[in-house]
Amino acid sequence: MNTKTAAGETLRQLRVQKGISLEAVQQHLRIPRKFLDAIERNEFEALPARIYVHGFLRSYCDFLGADFSPIWAEAEALTGRAARPENSPAPLAEETAAKPRPDPQPAAAQAKLVAAVAAAAAVAVLALFYAASRNDVVLMPAQRPTVTIPPVQQSRPKISLQALKDVWVQIYADDRLKFEGVLPAGMQTSWTADGSIKIKTPSPESLKLLINETAADLKSFPHDPSGVYLLALQDT
Repeated sequence: MNTKTAAGETLRQLRVQKGISLEAVQQHLRIPRKFLDAIERNEFEALPARIYVHGFLRSYCDFLGADFSPIWAEAEALTGRAARPENSPAPLAEETAAKPRPDPQPAAAQAKLVAAVAAAAAVAVLALFYAASRNDVVLMPAQRPTVTIPPVQQSRPKISLQALKDVWVQIYADDRLKFEGVLPAGMQTSWTADGSIKIKTPSPESLKLLINETAADLKSFPHDPSGVYLLALQDT
């Protein structure tokens, strides 16, 4: 038999004799159709690598019931290689070509560079400590933020009047009228002033005076015969 067409042609003829389509082989073996076509045309270089040639031929022969050893020998002959044991297929020439080894010099140069940088950093740190020990380096103390506290302003006193029963009252704060009329029982009114408070009422006993929420006796403050009580805030 002509070896030029032996390996793949042998498998193709055996497949045709058995009445098996190439599609059936593809579905059963899960081998791509283009690789089956290449095998039957003896175009083994179309396969990804020599190991695929060996594996696909083994599966194809098992499926058709063909003897693998002569088929593999013919395939080896077609590729210009002597047949090898079926369990140790030879790699293709391009796969066996010696791969260039990485040049160790760049890695060595990089390692030297890293070591030099580390050494320089160490020298700089030592020099800094040495200079500090000789007072050549002055370490500035951390500056604390300046917090300005505004002056505390004394609040104006709060004056409150609570009616113990319905009572007429007139209130002036810094000579400004704040209230005039009947203050209902239980009602409370409050205000502030800078200078003085004048409270006029015919019934001071009907009013409860509070200065900054502290009770005070209204009748104890200076008053005139008309019932005007004067609260001088500077003295309170």
